[in-house]
Amino acid sequence: MKRRYTIPYLLNKQPKSLRKNKDYHMLIIFYFASPLLKKIHFNRKCYSLLNNSRIAPENLEFFYRTYRLPRNSFFPMFLKIKKEYLNRRFLLKENKKNYINDKILNLPKKTLRFIRYLAKYESTINKYNKFPVWNNLFYPKTKKKADIISNYDHVDWINIFKKFIEKLKKRYKYVDEKYINKIIALFIMDLSIKKHSPESIKKQYRKLSLKFHPDQGGNSRDFNLLQKARSILID
Repeated sequence: MKRRYTIPYLLNKQPKSLRKNKDYHMLIIFYFASPLLKKIHFNRKCYSLLNNSRIAPENLEFFYRTYRLPRNSFFPMFLKIKKEYLNRRFLLKENKKNYINDKILNLPKKTLRFIRYLAKYESTINKYNKFPVWNNLFYPKTKKKADIISNYDHVDWINIFKKFIEKLKKRYKYVDEKYINKIIALFIMDLSIKKHSPESIKKQYRKLSLKFHPDQGGNSRDFNLLQKARSILID
């Protein structure tokens, strides 16, 4: 059945925050005071132009003639209110985006380098060269999540990397799990992805063993992670 676009339909579709505008009640007054507005039925294109506030004030006369609408104060006021609402929404969205980007870009450079590398890897196995799994896991959608991620410690990131592998395996037919585990092992041992050698692995292992060995004041969890990382890299 074809939808009937009317003024009440338009108003009922507006978000609650827009209805709190101090001038919103005037729209209701204009509607009930005009028999012509009550009779209006406009098409989908006309509705979209109004609902998205895509009519500039200087084009209102053309808009009235095109859609055979009465010249009523309802229309310029509705467009003004909706434009203000959309502008506020845009600014809030941009502020959130900038906040999240700042949090991500201020992560430790080493961590940022590794998570970017994982995005690059997923793009190589995605037929559209995109990284949806990475995007859902590593890029926060809210400020709260961005704050949480910005406070992750070394072990938190290792756990997230492992979760990334599991999600990749579920989504893609072929995942080089051995290769990704190697990337995580390099992260655990604080080694460069591109610049490492058997000698540098051994040297770094000796250095970190002194730091994480339980007999040296470290904890068994970190030491076990270190041992597993070395086994992966020298295998």
